[in-house]
Amino acid sequence: MKKENPFELYLLYEQLIEIQHLYYQKIKYKTITPKKYYLFPKKWFDKYKNKFNYPLIKEEIKLEDCFNINSFKQKIGNRQKDNNFNNELEYVSSIFEQEKQYIPNYRINFPNNFVIFKQEIFENLNSNLLYDVIIDEKTIIIFDNKNEKNIYFCSINYNSLPDDISDYILSVDSFMILDQKKQKKEKAKILNYISENGGIQNYFKFRNIDINQKGEQKVFNKEEEEIGIFYNRNNDNKKSTPEIFDKIDSIQIVDDNNQIIKKKEPTSITNIINKTNITEIGLIQYFGQNKVINHQEKDKNNIAKINNPSSNPKCITIYGDIYYYLNKNEKKNNCTIYEEYI
Repeated sequence: MKKENPFELYLLYEQLIEIQHLYYQKIKYKTITPKKYYLFPKKWFDKYKNKFNYPLIKEEIKLEDCFNINSFKQKIGNRQKDNNFNNELEYVSSIFEQEKQYIPNYRINFPNNFVIFKQEIFENLNSNLLYDVIIDEKTIIIFDNKNEKNIYFCSINYNSLPDDISDYILSVDSFMILDQKKQKKEKAKILNYISENGGIQNYFKFRNIDINQKGEQKVFNKEEEEIGIFYNRNNDNKKSTPEIFDKIDSIQIVDDNNQIIKKKEPTSITNIINKTNITEIGLIQYFGQNKVINHQEKDKNNIAKINNPSSNPKCITIYGDIYYYLNKNEKKNNCTIYEEYI
């Protein structure tokens, strides 16, 4: 029988959700400064989860409560702490170093297979694991804590969607190595473009960096001076956010015999949100756009239609592979169907 989940594990879960929430947010004008995060080896975290009944946390905690660590602590109350937690953390640094990936040509040793947690949720942790981090729009930017020239651009890659959205790792997709004499000025440029011009993608455009080109690119300033190199790793096999969570493929209006009356594009996010059928990633993305969901309310005008559906068409929202639903009339490949009488 597994042990009761400790206070620390709840905090770690909250962080995994909050990171995704920030990851999908739009950058707010002039609000970006690097913040301190610990980089943790995913291998250690998985091992720690297995000691307890981790899936129970997902049943107890609402995702909406995980978007701010201070309010989250109040929500979970006085839970028992893990007396051995500090001993657990002693192994984190060594595992993290073992997981790093080294590229001899560039003498760069970057983090690999890791997750990040806010500095304030740990006490007396090895500062070697502490990095300056910016969570941009679908990019996590990490400034090397041992070599100021190095900057890593990372993405969230999921391991077991749709079962557990907290089961993901961060992967370094690309990195920059700045010229030592120009690094301070160029970092200021990066921060400026993220904060004032809408994210790191605009900085890449500003410096004519082709993020789709594999391998090394030299980076120049307006004076045509080389300011460093940008290296895009070949991550074709990485597990990115599936399309099932990125967008709606189609919305069909059909009659009671499932005959298509009309096809339309979604006009608002409410077309994909329903109190009883919502993907967790969709919820996080939705909150990431600074919206508010009221799960308790339902359109009273629809109640009569739902009670008497035979005389009303219905809206079907399809996530994922629509072929099997439209042609085979079955769900397959994580296809999710949401039907609503209109």
